[in-house]
Amino acid sequence: MNKKALIVGLIYSILYVLFKFLLFVNNLTFERFWFNFAHILSVLALFPFFFISIYWIKKRDYEGVISGREAARMALTTFAVALLVTAVYNYIEFKISLPQQIAYYKGPVHYQNMLDLQLKNAAKFKVEQIPGIIEEQISSLSAIKATTGKLFSLLLLGVSGAFISALLLKGGRKLKND
Repeated sequence: MNKKALIVGLIYSILYVLFKFLLFVNNLTFERFWFNFAHILSVLALFPFFFISIYWIKKRDYEGVISGREAARMALTTFAVALLVTAVYNYIEFKISLPQQIAYYKGPVHYQNMLDLQLKNAAKFKVEQIPGIIEEQISSLSAIKATTGKLFSLLLLGVSGAFISALLLKGGRKLKND
């Protein structure tokens, strides 16, 4: 593994954890907008880090010329570090926020949302079923499921982004034999 790719992956991970931690501390984790925004931003933010990783290694270690295979390897190294650190952070964040999630599901806001949903879909379930549905939602909370759900799109777009970055940055100037 290339140390520069590891460093770039760690820099991405530190920025990711700081951003997610700020959302968590400010109780924005459960707001739909911030939840979706943070997830989309975290996935899309990987792409510049792939480019930085490949470009830095290409210029410093390969004298401006890098094969597609090596470029992909560097981007995938950056991605592997990012994936590992973000998975660990997401798992820990879920475990810490579990009491808050349970309180949210049992709270009046979620109950009102369920009532509104029932009004729109009266044929699907009855008002009397809402407490049972909420208990089922609470019992289905799982750190592994939550972490896996977040990481699936990261994995899908991250791997494809690593290969796209490698294709765009491979090659370089040809060295002349004097």
